Amino acid sequence: MPTTTIFGGGHGKRVGGSVTKYAFSISAALLLALGQLAPAQAQSPRELVNQAIAAEGGLDALRGLKALAIKADAMHWEPGQSKAAGGEPRMLGNTALTITWDLANGMARTEWDRDMKYPAVEKTKYTDVVTPTLGYVIDDKGASKPMSGIRVAATLRELERASPTLMLKALDANSGLRAASNQKLGGKTLRAVSFNDGGTNFTVLIDPQSKLPAAIRTRGR
Repeated sequence: MPTTTIFGGGHGKRVGGSVTKYAFSISAALLLALGQLAPAQAQSPRELVNQAIAAEGGLDALRGLKALAIKADAMHWEPGQSKAAGGEPRMLGNTALTITWDLANGMARTEWDRDMKYPAVEKTKYTDVVTPTLGYVIDDKGASKPMSGIRVAATLRELERASPTLMLKALDANSGLRAASNQKLGGKTLRAVSFNDGGTNFTVLIDPQSKLPAAIRTRGR
């Protein structure tokens, strides 16, 4: 005769000559697991964004941030110029740069001082300027020329991706802020939120320990 398992108040019941001994222990373990998962699942996208803003210094501090000045040194390598497939990337040169960034008006000025070693040995200086509607490049002699529309759009997108106030835009997106599917990063699975700004969809991965954005992804068009 077949054996049937019946869950009834956590007690095993005899059916067809057999006793279900483990009904209570299985259901208890299941409830415990669900209870442990519930807090993480209960966090809404807005709660995740609010935690990220708090970790970055708080709402008032970020709303009061209007401009930045950044100085940096960069070194450039080109994997495509290695001597063998998968080999050591070729060193191209060094760059010193200074960024003056008007966060409030969406404008930035970047001064480049490049010391290139490959493929040509040369030193160049120029300045990139972008606004919400246009961009241009000024050479070391003061002459300027317009950027292409694609270059302006890409520069503005990358500035927004790096902006410390990006999470404010996520918060202000209101109904546009939504949960994204879990994302893989460095062998870990992270919760993520997604929102659209100016035609670009940003997916922000949140680090569960620091609460800060761990990565910000966009999809090219």
